[in-house]
Amino acid sequence: MFERNKKKPIVRFRHRFFNGILRTFFGPIFRHMYRFHGKLNRLRKKGPFLILVNHTVNLDPILLGTVFNFPIYYVASDQILNQGFTSALLKYFFAPIGKTKSMPDIAVITTIKRIINQGGSVAIFVEGNVTMTGETATIPPAIGKLVKLVNRPVIFYTNHGLNFNDPRWSVHRKHGYATGSIKRIMQPEEYKDVSAEDLNDLVKEELYVNAYEKDPKLEYKGKKRAEGLQRLVFVCPHCHQPFGMSSHDDKLLCSHCGFIGTYDTKGYLQSELGQQTMIELNRTTLNDWTHFLKHNPDTVLKDSAKIFITYRNARKRTRKGKQTFSVTPLGVTVTRNEEIQNFTYNDIMGFAMQQKNKIIVYLHDQLTIFVKFNKCVSAYQYLVTLQLYQNRYTIQKGEKTYDYFSVDEPCQYLGL
Repeated sequence: MFERNKKKPIVRFRHRFFNGILRTFFGPIFRHMYRFHGKLNRLRKKGPFLILVNHTVNLDPILLGTVFNFPIYYVASDQILNQGFTSALLKYFFAPIGKTKSMPDIAVITTIKRIINQGGSVAIFVEGNVTMTGETATIPPAIGKLVKLVNRPVIFYTNHGLNFNDPRWSVHRKHGYATGSIKRIMQPEEYKDVSAEDLNDLVKEELYVNAYEKDPKLEYKGKKRAEGLQRLVFVCPHCHQPFGMSSHDDKLLCSHCGFIGTYDTKGYLQSELGQQTMIELNRTTLNDWTHFLKHNPDTVLKDSAKIFITYRNARKRTRKGKQTFSVTPLGVTVTRNEEIQNFTYNDIMGFAMQQKNKIIVYLHDQLTIFVKFNKCVSAYQYLVTLQLYQNRYTIQKGEKTYDYFSVDEPCQYLGL
């Protein structure tokens, strides 16, 4: 009776087998696509490990799988697990650990501990989001507690150059040198007496990457280098007005004031304002957008998008076709013909940006709305607007006192 009720093991021989096939036969293809030069680390007999990594491109997990001689079980967005047959294959071959994006999930911690106790190594891209700018995004405050709960050797692995090869805002990939390496392996005895809060700060320090601090500056060449840059810089850095940005070839353009910036091969925007990094432009954009919404409190963002829905733990999404998706001061609206569905911020449990042009809205009734915009629309702008409007909504209800609209630099609290 005990054996019959015992949970099936997660770690399987087939995972090691197919990981070896992927690393040997397909790894070189993906490594060439991204000009990735991370060396193979032969550490299988010293594991299992908890691997903490900075997140630079969507294919980070595949590239990471080419630099270790053992299978890795990845914590991944649960949205990759509800795509029908494709998701079934991923589960069978690699058993990724599904997690609701940008939201805490106790079940994930339990699964991580099970896998490690069964001898498997787990990788977490701790930001939970691919960087938009080349700088490590916000790391959740619970990561230190997780490290102490797992109580295994921790590998800190950092990638460099991948975000210049394929910026999250870009439409077309560039080509230049990228690499990854183990920064540090920390044993349990090194952190057993460290508090979870201090350990969290240590993780942030070890995984922090500013792509612009790397010397010498390398070139990342490609056609139409700037196309999609308005998805990051959705407010003009010159006249500070939104709703006028576009991109063409290597240029970022503003229809309001005629501003023209050139995105160069080293990842900088060159213009009459001087040389600017994407990190600097992101800070300016978020501050300007917050200022605009503060003085235009009824602004509505609205675009046509492909809508999918799914329920938590469902195996497949349901396609709802092209509809109008709106973000308002009161919530989100999905409109098709004369049918209107409104969801207030009371109905919304959380939201996130996925990949380059998608927004996910999680509702309290277990429904998830999946929104896919066209390549010209800034999903990032929608994400930030949701953050600002939800913050103001909860303040008006008396549920929160910290107002993003009142701080000097709201960019510190907004974004991914």
